[in-house]
Amino acid sequence: MRFRHAQLVCNATQLLMAFSMSIPLLAQAQPTSAIGGPEIASGMALVAFLGGSLYALSKLRVKPMADGTQPIQNEDVIARHLIYGATDSIFVINEEGIIQSANPAAERMFGYLEGDIRGQNIATLIPPPDRGRRRANYIQNSGSHELFAVQKTGDRIPIESSFSEIVLGEKKLYSLVIRDITETRKKQELVNFQQNLLTEILVNAGFMLFVVDRNGTIVHFNRACENVTDFSFGEIKNQKIWDVVAAPADSEAMREQAAQWFDGPFPLQQNSTWTSRDYTRKPIAWTYTALNDSFGRPNYIIGTGYLLNEQQINSQALQSQKMEAVSRFAGGLARDFSNLLTAITGYSSLLLSSLEDTNPIRKDVEEIKKASDHGVKITRQLLAVSRHQVLQPKDFDLNAVLKDMEMLLRRILGNRIAVEFDLAQPDAVIHADQGQIEQVIINIVVNARDAMPHGGKLTIATNLFSLPHGDTNLNPNLQAGSYCSIRITDSGMGMDEQTQQHIFEPFFTTKRSAGAAGMGLATVYGVIRQSEGSISVVSEPNGGSSFLIYLPSAEAIRHRKLPEKTVLKIVPTGSETILVVEGDERIRATVAKGLARFGYRILEAVSGAEAKEMSHNWEGKIHILVADALMPSVGGPDLARAIRMQRPETKVLYISAEAEEKVIRYGLSTSNTYLLADTFNAEHFAEKVRQILDTKTMSAGMF
Repeated sequence: MRFRHAQLVCNATQLLMAFSMSIPLLAQAQPTSAIGGPEIASGMALVAFLGGSLYALSKLRVKPMADGTQPIQNEDVIARHLIYGATDSIFVINEEGIIQSANPAAERMFGYLEGDIRGQNIATLIPPPDRGRRRANYIQNSGSHELFAVQKTGDRIPIESSFSEIVLGEKKLYSLVIRDITETRKKQELVNFQQNLLTEILVNAGFMLFVVDRNGTIVHFNRACENVTDFSFGEIKNQKIWDVVAAPADSEAMREQAAQWFDGPFPLQQNSTWTSRDYTRKPIAWTYTALNDSFGRPNYIIGTGYLLNEQQINSQALQSQKMEAVSRFAGGLARDFSNLLTAITGYSSLLLSSLEDTNPIRKDVEEIKKASDHGVKITRQLLAVSRHQVLQPKDFDLNAVLKDMEMLLRRILGNRIAVEFDLAQPDAVIHADQGQIEQVIINIVVNARDAMPHGGKLTIATNLFSLPHGDTNLNPNLQAGSYCSIRITDSGMGMDEQTQQHIFEPFFTTKRSAGAAGMGLATVYGVIRQSEGSISVVSEPNGGSSFLIYLPSAEAIRHRKLPEKTVLKIVPTGSETILVVEGDERIRATVAKGLARFGYRILEAVSGAEAKEMSHNWEGKIHILVADALMPSVGGPDLARAIRMQRPETKVLYISAEAEEKVIRYGLSTSNTYLLADTFNAEHFAEKVRQILDTKTMSAGMF
């Protein structure tokens, strides 16, 4: 940091130096124009040394006292305290460079006593090679300088000095203020080293790296980027990234993509194609991170990437196509199932509401509804494939989950493998992420199936036990308390001791198929340990394998919950007009009959075109439009916009089994628009309709 105030100090210390030299010198000055007269010249300044920094306090004009005497001696005391308390070295020299005075800081800095240094030439403090030139600079030039000085010991130190002239009548002196900048230099050198090191790393890194600001302006473009594009950073600096690396036809698309980089989430991974100087297209895998401002908002985007080779591109494309096909299949299948289950659930609810408890067919209808509710769970599992649904830890009955998974596990194992369940009593209630525990069981069962290619037997057993304090013989990873155990045993080919030692290690696999990544049991181990449990395996060649899992029980839930009695909820009724638009007759009839039962006036339409015509001809109000969000031809959002052109007050409720994100993309963000994205019964649907009708604010939401 520059010695910015040094020049100010030198100018300001002219008066103070005069005081520090001698009182007789002051008396020789002219009485009307210098410091010995009735007032001290207004050009002089008083300087305070505060914390090692010099600050000009004020311009000083000293007036005579009431009795006509001058307060010179008092000012001399002030000057001496300020100068002798300074942390910077202060010298006074004459025209020949002879030191007239030095403060204590100078003694400490250079190792001389004032009595020893007084009378010596200032060149004593200058290293020999520079003495002549530097001394001339001192005498001839004012201002601030950075140079080296030499101490009494002969050691060189970096200093910052400021030189200024002092005029006292006909006598001319010079003030010299010196600051030791050794520590400042060290800190600056360290900063420079770190900056240079970081620059070299970023510029010469083996991966591609670029930085853009919020406007898409390139502020960094490393050598790897230069090699790929054949553009140098110097020629593209401050240009827009899409104007440099995108083909003309792709420039606008990349500009929109760059704007989305700042929306995150970070790190954001994307593949994109850059175009080099010769218009060769280069596929690159990018990871974007943000450099935030002081308010936590992304100010710059840092992109790191690498070129994709043909094999990686083909592999990623194939995997992407597979996942897209699975997602589409799962979503379409889930929607078809949802439509069927909506009709079954709706009609069974309507039928149950009209049957007395003593009616002999009521139990059969309840079984129908129970089956449809189970179908809803399967539908949600299918939707989870396309939604990437993540479950949160909660209390659940492990035995109940295993019972629900029985059909799925039998399908995984096939007909040649028998399955037996031996579940503990009472319920095995644990606190964990249910989705993760289900995946743990599936992974182990899949491994067991592969170990029994010619068929066999699989047993799944649960148990409850308590681990006393201090008993770590069972497993050192377990703490004292109550646990639920799961033992999964197969009659397969088994494993030797060496395989068992590595079975839970990432990327370890005994399978020969190309798709075996060796992460299944490693994932199992991680999930169990994160759930504060443990897992172990016992096996021998040709003797089968047994995986034993311990999970802590949910201390708050120790007994089986009693089944809740079916209670008919009192649903608020209404008399508003509702337009129901649904191409599937079963769903449309279920919705219409269910709402009519609660007093609403229902208008039905099979398609968007019919609904628009019905709205045009209907003279009364239409309070809510209930429509399939993704109808063919005229979709739900298009229909809603058309009707709201005539009836802006009409609220909209979409019904869909698709993922919320897809429906949002088609228009859920509009105010007074709602989505019911799941299978529902008549009472549930009527509750939501009433809730929407009673909402006064302009809003949008999902149920």
